[in-house]
Amino acid sequence: MKKKVRIIFHKKVESFILNLQERDRNKIFQVLTIVEERNLKVSSEWLKKVTENLWELRVKNFRFLGSIEDDIFTIWNGFTKKSMRIPKKEIELATKRMKEGIR
Repeated sequence: MKKKVRIIFHKKVESFILNLQERDRNKIFQVLTIVEERNLKVSSEWLKKVTENLWELRVKNFRFLGSIEDDIFTIWNGFTKKSMRIPKKEIELATKRMKEGIR
């Protein structure tokens, strides 16, 4: 039987979420719970591969970029999306944090 996936956050992402309005935080944690329970097997509306190593998790107008390794989904960056494309600087920041490996 496959292990249940765990979601962990970079400390800056955790701070980003905690500084949001309560209803937004609740929605984010609701989606994260569903993603965990379904072992990342969710609609591409919520989870989509962005680069070879990065995945985008979408919750309302918030975006989270993370990597999946074994049974751990590490979220390296979180931001409010304001345009159709993911800003290059957000991908670069997530990639930098991922390479540093500091949560």
